[in-house]
Amino acid sequence: MWGVLLVWLADPDVRIGLVVVSLLMAWLWCTKEDEMTLIKGFLQHISVWTDSLMYMVLSKDTKGLGPKYRIVGSADDPARVAKRIDETTTKRIIFIRHGESDWNNVFNKGKNIGMLFRLLKAIITEWTMIFRLDSPFLDSPLNEEGIEQALQLREYIENESSGTTEKEKEILNILRGKEGTSSIIVSSILRRAIATTTLAVWPRIERTGEKIHLLSNLQEISRNVDTCALSQANTVADIPFSRVSPHCGGSKSCNASSYNTSLNHGSKALSVKGKNRIEEFNKWAMECAEDTIIVGGHSLWFKQFFNLYLPFDSTHRAKNEKLTNSGAVAFTLHKLKGEKAFYIDPLSIQTVYGGYTKK
Repeated sequence: MWGVLLVWLADPDVRIGLVVVSLLMAWLWCTKEDEMTLIKGFLQHISVWTDSLMYMVLSKDTKGLGPKYRIVGSADDPARVAKRIDETTTKRIIFIRHGESDWNNVFNKGKNIGMLFRLLKAIITEWTMIFRLDSPFLDSPLNEEGIEQALQLREYIENESSGTTEKEKEILNILRGKEGTSSIIVSSILRRAIATTTLAVWPRIERTGEKIHLLSNLQEISRNVDTCALSQANTVADIPFSRVSPHCGGSKSCNASSYNTSLNHGSKALSVKGKNRIEEFNKWAMECAEDTIIVGGHSLWFKQFFNLYLPFDSTHRAKNEKLTNSGAVAFTLHKLKGEKAFYIDPLSIQTVYGGYTKK
């Protein structure tokens, strides 16, 4: 391999080409932010595609998460934490799954002739975005159906007549941010999760003025290119705001300043597996001052979370099925004091909105 590379570099035309490209990149680096935007957008677009395809080929994001690691009665079985429940600290967690995305619209509606037309339309759209950092595939955003799903969740949360039991009403009051409740809103850094979370809880954001915290460790567990983020560290990508802000008071109300990006460390690295990200989230969650953490995220990440911390012999649907689009579920997470051992009480799992699906 190195011999081939040396032969290639020995070609004078190759060396000249590398010098020209290097000078071009240095020139672009020195330009102002609003200069040469088309070229910069094109290079960014190609760079993210390259990184995402490399991730698809080389990723081992699900390593350590398969059924072979979940041995009933083993030291890793959360059931052992259940036996020492009086030695645990707890957090209430509320998961909210994102709504339908452009990616879902292409690939998750059946393998038929319609899929070919949807794919062709998405490819054409991709080419129209080649000079800016946007894509129907990369970090796939909510489509119109997904926006409507998130708005339906919002309507359910804000409707005072929603919820039939006292526990359901309590959870809805937490989502509303009612006085006397203690909670924080966080989201994956992927655009569809940010948009769904924003749309679902926007009335609360308007009332309280709080920000949604973006966490890299909530990024979806999968090698697909739609799970790689467009945002750089400490930033928020365009979600796109043109789709979301009309439902949230306009661009002056819902914009990049609506988010706390200090925990966005950029897109997931090859060296950080999905299990690592879940463990990082748990550490952060247990150190969080709020009693409840409202999490906007993804179906596979949620499924893996339940598989890790429900007793290994549990047959709860959350382990094998996905939350519906814009579905929400609440539960209690226990941590064994002095150990990195966690447990979800199956009886604490409460469906807030939607349910489960095998699709």
